[in-house]
Amino acid sequence: MKINIICKTEDYDRFRKLFEKNGFKVTDDSAKYRFEEIGYNSNKIHGYDYQGNRIIIEIDDIILFEADVNKSNVKLGNGNICFVREKLYHFEVKHYNGVFVRVNKSQVINLTKIKKISPQINSRLKLTLSNGEVVYVTRTYIREFRESFL
Repeated sequence: MKINIICKTEDYDRFRKLFEKNGFKVTDDSAKYRFEEIGYNSNKIHGYDYQGNRIIIEIDDIILFEADVNKSNVKLGNGNICFVREKLYHFEVKHYNGVFVRVNKSQVINLTKIKKISPQINSRLKLTLSNGEVVYVTRTYIREFRESFL
């Protein structure tokens, strides 16, 4: 069985050895099980660049987290796009709550990276992000978006 381990860097090898000893395959790919250390609150996530090299992404650098078919795209402030294997709903409800908010079915944005908010006729909001990208808050998520500012 495959398992994904989310924990402090210094504890990773200890947990990996423990799970491998008990017949689990530790992987960053899609795994059936996910082990997350209680109280673990990191300001970094693991991702991949276009060449498939593993990189560490600072949470503060993320502008937009966007769902794709088998992976999620992370758009950074420096213009780079990285890939992470984390699901959109995991990212949304994890310990990043309060900084990141879902704006539509496939996107979560960093509230600190909003440059401009424009209301639209169709009860949506148009957001211009610090990298110039435009995203829309749909009617389904507009209430949650507004509450995130309170």
